Amino acid sequence: MSTDLRTVPGTNIKQTRFYGGDDRGVCIQVSKAADYTAQHSNFFDYIQLTRVQAGLVAEELLLFAAEQEVVEDDGNMFSYEGDEGYDKAVEYLKSIDEYDRFMANMTSIDGYSLIYTANYFWDKIES
Repeated sequence: MSTDLRTVPGTNIKQTRFYGGDDRGVCIQVSKAADYTAQHSNFFDYIQLTRVQAGLVAEELLLFAAEQEVVEDDGNMFSYEGDEGYDKAVEYLKSIDEYDRFMANMTSIDGYSLIYTANYFWDKIES
């Protein structure tokens, strides 16, 4: 048996509470009308979550709404997000005596090129 909960105010996102069995317990399905195309056979896009999963997703959505979302670790030592990754990449290139060569030989000295170069050397030397 399922129970329709209220539509999320200001959206077309619907919520349905249902019993997910003994191992999952009470769950929620969050649905919205799909952008229908010939390749898309479903009329709705949805996700089903346990109460615990819903709480974890809610925390992440609140971070996103507050513009404080956390970027997935991409495996790079030096991050492309924020100034800290750039500063650490500069320090690292200096510590392995590659910073001056990078600055002298690169036609592009933007932050992305510098961080890419630091990640390249980190993978090559430290891994």
